[in-house]
Order: sequence, then structure tokens, then C-alpha cells
Amino acid sequence: MQESVNLIVLAGTEARFIATAESAQVLRVGSRAGRSLPAHLTSGGKALLAAMEPDEVTALYEAVGEVDLPRLRRELALVRKRGFAINDQKTEAGLTAVAVEIRDTAGRGVASVAPAMPSVRFGRERLPEWLSALRTTAAAVTRALAGGPVRQGKVGQGKVRV
Repeated sequence: MQESVNLIVLAGTEARFIATAESAQVLRVGSRAGRSLPAHLTSGGKALLAAMEPDEVTALYEAVGEVDLPRLRRELALVRKRGFAINDQKTEAGLTAVAVEIRDTAGRGVASVAPAMPSVRFGRERLPEWLSALRTTAAAVTRALAGGPVRQGKVGQGKVRV
């Protein structure tokens, strides 16, 4: 994929970007590490919100007046069904991101991994390939959280690249 990839956690109604592996491409999405954006707009935030119980999401957003809660619930139901979330230019014009959740050993969503790219390079036909790489990465992180071995992929130089 060779795009910038972010590790994201929830902080209330915000998606906090913990770390970024920035792409080497000239046209790329720069590091978001240390930034927070509204979770309901980011792919990583939506992946984590979808992992929550619906009543938890309601409790989190009831007091947030600018969020259309019924619409958010519908969108999160779609994310749950698909198993991934997309941010298509909701946080920044010309930026598209895809995310899957990372679960802890108890099966709770604790973080998300999300490649972000210039929208001109995003193509839905490539989603299966990207999602496969993202799910492999998320599973490796879950194994690492459990103290298990992290298997390396064969893409790139012994590392799974997304």
C-alpha cells in the first residue's frame, strides 16, 4: 500500500493519533501523531465507536449537540457489518482513510490502525487487498498485547506493510 499509517485510540469523543508511520511518497499524508480529531468523523474513531455497545455510544454523544446521533448509529451499524470504517474527506479535503479496530485479549476494541492517503489514490477496488493487510496487522498487534509471538509478513523487508 505504501501510504502513511496511523495508530489511533479514543479519548472521549475524540480520536487521538498516537503514532504515524509516514509514507515515503512525495504526495502523502503527513504525521498526525499527537493530534485529536472528532471520533465520529475519522475512520479510526468510527471503527472504535462501532466496537462499543450502542448504549455506550449514546451515553457518550447525548450531550454533543452538533452530532446527529441517529445518523451516527446507522453509520456505526454499517461499520460493524462491514468490519471497517472509511473517512472520505470528512476531516480534510483530499484525504481518505480506512481503518480496522485492534482488539485486546478480551476482545474489546482498544485502538485502530488506519492508512491515510491522498483521495486521488483511493480506489474501492483495492479495499480487499488493503483490508487483508490491515487485519493481519491488527491481529499481530493483538498477539503482541497478549505477549505472544508477532509473525512477520513477507511484504517488503520482512515486515507487513499497509
